[in-house]
Amino acid sequence: MSGKPVTPYAKLKRSKPPKMRAWIKKRTRTKGGRNSDPKKLAWLRTRMCMVGRLGVCYGYVEAHHDRPMGAPATDKRTVPLCGGAHHREGPQSIEKLGRAEFERVHNINMDERTAFYETEWQERKHGS
Repeated sequence: MSGKPVTPYAKLKRSKPPKMRAWIKKRTRTKGGRNSDPKKLAWLRTRMCMVGRLGVCYGYVEAHHDRPMGAPATDKRTVPLCGGAHHREGPQSIEKLGRAEFERVHNINMDERTAFYETEWQERKHGS
């Protein structure tokens, strides 16, 4: 026999502790890339939440990328949503309800709203 110490099976197969969830912090700059318009996203963050009911919105306004049917994210289809109630965390947020239910609950057509904000941005950008 060799003089190597024997490690018990249970010690070898012990599961690792779960990783802590990373905190999501407010993004002030965009990563850039194809179809990216950092100035538009910065402008959207200065707007009021698209749902904008008095007393319901809380948290920073974030730019939400609308991706119908899993389409790639593009800055042309972005809308401003408050991070606390309507974007990520609230019970009536788009992340919890999904796009179709969010539109129904808040009586909003995302296609019209994304087109509205894109048109408003293009007019502002070109100085019309």
